[in-house]
Amino acid sequence: MEKKIASEDVVLQTALLNMYARCHSLEDARKVFAGMCRKDAICWNSLLAAYAQSGSGKEALQIFREMDLEGCNGYGGDVVACSALVTMYGKCKCVDRAKVVFQSMPERNVVTWTALIGALVDNDRDKEAMELFRTMDHSGVKPNDVTFVSTIDACANSMDLASGIVFHRRAAEVGMDSNVIVANSLIKMYGKCKRLEEAMSVFNRILGIRDLVSWNALISAFAQNGDGRRALETYWAMIREGQRDAIAWNAVAAAITQTGDQRRALGILRGMDNEGVKPDNVTFITLLDTCADCNALVEGKIFHARAMELGFGFDIILGNALLNMYGKCGSLREANRVFAAMPVRNSVSWNTLIVAYAQNGHVKLAIGLFRDMDLEGIVPNQVSFLSIFFACSHAGMLEEGCKYFQYMVADHGLVPTPEHYGCFVDLLGRTGRLADAEELVTGMANDARSLDWLILLGSSTLQENVEQAKRAVQHAVKLGSKQYWNC
Repeated sequence: MEKKIASEDVVLQTALLNMYARCHSLEDARKVFAGMCRKDAICWNSLLAAYAQSGSGKEALQIFREMDLEGCNGYGGDVVACSALVTMYGKCKCVDRAKVVFQSMPERNVVTWTALIGALVDNDRDKEAMELFRTMDHSGVKPNDVTFVSTIDACANSMDLASGIVFHRRAAEVGMDSNVIVANSLIKMYGKCKRLEEAMSVFNRILGIRDLVSWNALISAFAQNGDGRRALETYWAMIREGQRDAIAWNAVAAAITQTGDQRRALGILRGMDNEGVKPDNVTFITLLDTCADCNALVEGKIFHARAMELGFGFDIILGNALLNMYGKCGSLREANRVFAAMPVRNSVSWNTLIVAYAQNGHVKLAIGLFRDMDLEGIVPNQVSFLSIFFACSHAGMLEEGCKYFQYMVADHGLVPTPEHYGCFVDLLGRTGRLADAEELVTGMANDARSLDWLILLGSSTLQENVEQAKRAVQHAVKLGSKQYWNC
């Protein structure tokens, strides 16, 4: 039947191609396309759109190249194909190409405008996304709910409250502010911009159509702003309405931790089990970070075992959370096992293990790890060097510290931060070079922190240099801080 259609009727064949494309049956669409005697722009665009809309970016790009080689450059007239192509380029981080396709189109509809706005937001070009929304609005194209969601997300990402309020008003003008997905984005935006009353107001306006995302957005807004009480109250209100999931539990755990009640946060997993809610990797990352903060090694091991039991494996973020927990709890053997089991490691993984060794007094091993990281091709960053300065400082290894300071500046072109200088002041003080330490702090001029003078005060006191200790106190008080550094 298909062969008869293919040989006799191009129109029916094109319809068959479109049907397979819309049903996301890419293999069948490709077969029909391959059997076509005559391929026009409509056929190419149907196939291109099918692959782009299914998220098959590489294949869509290949089809686009084939189309160009065949001399068929008529994609600009097909709104569906072009919208899919814009989306695909956005996902492939090729935003400028997406803009070229967009600008080449003789006609654009709301889907096309929204596709480019979404591509810009996905690639951290939030200001451009907001400006494009304004251009679209002025051109007379009415935005839809997805357009508003992408644009409001751009405001949230850039913490642009003023623009967020403007787009909220525009959504209200066209009756979109009561749309649940737009409202959810508004709650998220107001939460990120620390406007909790506005977030609550939006939430209250969608009574009757709230979904789990609405509840989670409000709980997260409270949690992000340190309002643990209202986060918990909102969570229990959600439970009373019969809605619950792992995202809400994770937000509650974060909120409880921010209130300083880490031990209570550790009971979150038990509560999830009682409610029949399956934890996700964010649950375990939150709980492991809490264990690290309150030195809860036993609970940390339980959470580690449970994560492995549920099949989460060693993805890089969970692996780094485990390294941090075991390192801060002083269990270096377990930290090493996790590190060895991680299929992929990044600079955070190496830095976390280096700090763990340094903080637990294994300075030579920490320095050895730093060298291994370099040999593995992981480029050390400012955190890496801060870790190694910390190790050298606590071991009193002045020569080694100077070598790494030069390596950081001369070989890697990194600019030392106040934290780097603070560690170096400590290193000089610990090795008896008090005059050099004072000269370094004085030379920092406006960049010197009261903390740096307090570091010098500690070294001066230990070495009974009374005059220098007096000067350090005077400078620290003058800068108006009473912090103490535990480096």
